[in-house]
Amino acid sequence: MLQKIADARGSRIRGTVMRRTTTADPLAPPDSLPIHMRWEITELRRTRIGRSDFEVPASYKVRDMRAMAGGADSAMRRAVERDGDKSMRDRLCGARGR
Repeated sequence: MLQKIADARGSRIRGTVMRRTTTADPLAPPDSLPIHMRWEITELRRTRIGRSDFEVPASYKVRDMRAMAGGADSAMRRAVERDGDKSMRDRLCGARGR
């Protein structure tokens, strides 16, 4: 079957199969088994990539979220520690062990 597909495809479709899914219908009549195949084909080519493709745009900015959020970092750490202790206690003692 795969050879038939490859022959039918010939040179019309160029590329590499990147993903292939097959679905069969087990509820079909006893004398048949419908199979649906889907192929995703991507053409891969060698090409030169210019240096400018790797340059960071001039408008790119780096921001430190800790400075933007004020004391949120330490508040979040305390909340994680508190919730971590609570979840450990719940796992060891159950929800009623409070």
